[in-house]
Amino acid sequence: MKKFKFRLESALSLRRFRKQQAALTLSVAIAARMRSASNLERRKAAFNEAEKNCMPRVGETVTAAEMVCREASLLSMDEEIKVSMSEWRENVESEGLCYQELMEARKEEEGLLRLKGKAKEDHRLEMERVDEQAVQEFVNARHQKEPY
Repeated sequence: MKKFKFRLESALSLRRFRKQQAALTLSVAIAARMRSASNLERRKAAFNEAEKNCMPRVGETVTAAEMVCREASLLSMDEEIKVSMSEWRENVESEGLCYQELMEARKEEEGLLRLKGKAKEDHRLEMERVDEQAVQEFVNARHQKEPY
C-alpha cells in the first residue's frame, strides 16, 4: 500500500505560520488597546480630580492669575485626553484589522485542511479498491487453477 502524501503540505505549513503570526499580531494589538484604554481612564480620572480641585473652595481667595493657571492646566489635561482617545481609537481599529487578518488566515488554513482530508479519504478509498481488486484477482486465479 502506498503511503499518503499531501502535495500541498508546504502551502499548509505556510498557512499555519501565517495564522500563528496573525494571532501574535492580534495579541500585540489587544495589549496596545488595553494599555491605551487604561491610559485614557487614568487621564480622565486625573482630569476629574483636577476639575474638582480647580474651583475655589468656600472662603478661599484665589487670584485671577491662579484661576487662569488652573484653567490652563485643565485645558492641557483635556488635550491629553483627546490625544489618548485618538490613540485608543487607532488601537481599536488596528485590533479589528488584525482580527480580520487572523480570520482570513484561519479560513485559508481550514480550506487546505479540508482539501487534505478529502485527498486522504480519496487515497484511502483508492487503496481499498486496489486491495479489493488484488483479492478478487487472487480468488479468480485460484478458481482458474482448480480442476472440477
